[in-house]
Amino acid sequence: MTVDAAGSIYVVDDDRRLHRVTPDGRAATLVKDLRAKNCRKPVILPNGFLALAAGETFYDDSAAAIVLVGLGLQPLLPQMPAAAAATAVAAPPPRSLPADLGALLDANGGDGSSDLTIRVGKRRFHVHRAILSARCDYFKQRLAGGAFADARAAELDLPDVDASAFAVFLRWVYTGAADITAKRARGVAELADRLLLSELCGAAAAVVAASVSPTTVVDCLLWAAGRCEVHGREDGGGASSGFGALLAQLKAWYAQHHEEVAAVAGDSRKRLALQAPDVMVELLDEVAAWQREAGAKHARLALLGKACS
Repeated sequence: MTVDAAGSIYVVDDDRRLHRVTPDGRAATLVKDLRAKNCRKPVILPNGFLALAAGETFYDDSAAAIVLVGLGLQPLLPQMPAAAAATAVAAPPPRSLPADLGALLDANGGDGSSDLTIRVGKRRFHVHRAILSARCDYFKQRLAGGAFADARAAELDLPDVDASAFAVFLRWVYTGAADITAKRARGVAELADRLLLSELCGAAAAVVAASVSPTTVVDCLLWAAGRCEVHGREDGGGASSGFGALLAQLKAWYAQHHEEVAAVAGDSRKRLALQAPDVMVELLDEVAAWQREAGAKHARLALLGKACS
């Protein structure tokens, strides 16, 4: 006899019949003639077939033939020992450098490895000087030996910094990636720019560009223009950061969606004209250029349609 995964028993009798007995005691004959004498040693194969050995006598160990019965059965697989199963479940995930450094950050000093505390508002972040210096030019300069008194300080203050934005900043420093939400993107971009982490600044600016809408585009334009103005004052007139590229993207988006902006947030254009008249003039030029290009494209398509017809 043999047993399947459901607990049913399969038995072959001397009259070449195959029977099944279910766990609740119900018996049924599945095959009335196996067409081979002395069938024995039933085994359920992985493909669901029941295999039986057929010999000259019922007690003959040698098999003259193999009888296969297609029943679509599920074999009873060996059970993993409880200890082995617990070990398999508790196996740690694959190790990686970002994951390990992220875990180091998440420990927040609880593992005793932190050698610096940064105070941001009411929050304290327990960090590692070597990682900050290697990954961020701002901290590389601030923590350089002999350059500043901060190089030997156990705690540093970052005034006028949003703690949530700084948490995103640290996540990027330690792991090379971070979850930048549209709500926090501007704050993260400003902080990354201030702390000389251009990659994070660019990533946050990309989130701003991707999440712009007719109701937010004017605010985004004013903000990006303001950041460019700050950089212009700092570097003598050229916006060397990624804010210049972002401003250009926002202008192009405004030109393509100017009708939606007028319909949904028309009053915001007055604020833009008052607070940033130069940007408003540039936007008018962008809209005019976009309309000319759209008209030329329409004319080309009309000519192509006539030629095809």
